[in-house]
Amino acid sequence: MTKFHTEQLKTFTNRNRFVNNAVRHLSLAYMTFLPGAPKLVPGYGAKDARWFDVSFANDDNYNLIYGQYRFETVSEYTNDEQFYAQNKHDLPENQRLAFDHRLILKEAFIRVRNKLDYAPSILHILGHHFTLRTAREVYAVFLRVSYQEIDNSNFRKTHAHIFEEVGIEPTGMKGRPAKLYRLKR
Repeated sequence: MTKFHTEQLKTFTNRNRFVNNAVRHLSLAYMTFLPGAPKLVPGYGAKDARWFDVSFANDDNYNLIYGQYRFETVSEYTNDEQFYAQNKHDLPENQRLAFDHRLILKEAFIRVRNKLDYAPSILHILGHHFTLRTAREVYAVFLRVSYQEIDNSNFRKTHAHIFEEVGIEPTGMKGRPAKLYRLKR
């Protein structure tokens, strides 16, 4: 059975979410962390659905990239009111997200980053077992650093309350194999 984790992100209720702000449109956003990338099927009102690679753009936003498509979250220092006041749809088609989805994605990235040290649900994407290197690679994106900047031994010590060692990674190569970890229950 595939283990995954879903949690509610936030309810978005701002009157300015849509052009016609006479009617309030609510959106409940959820985050689901899967250990793989199953085939996506567009849902109601969607033309397409794709998996995107994530990277950090600079000190205050993230990039989502798939082929020619490149989306950037809004700055994490932009609050909801600022976003709705200045949100213009003057981006090229391959960089434009619907409605306030740039803001919703910003909120998701901040939530994941803020929970890295006490409840790293994002690590469910690595499956049941993972190496510290793969965990550091995930952390690095949200911390906006390269994974090499996260010291392996310090990472293991500071996250001992979250991870537990479960064995070694089977390899057919020479050298010491990497230790495998899992999230503590």
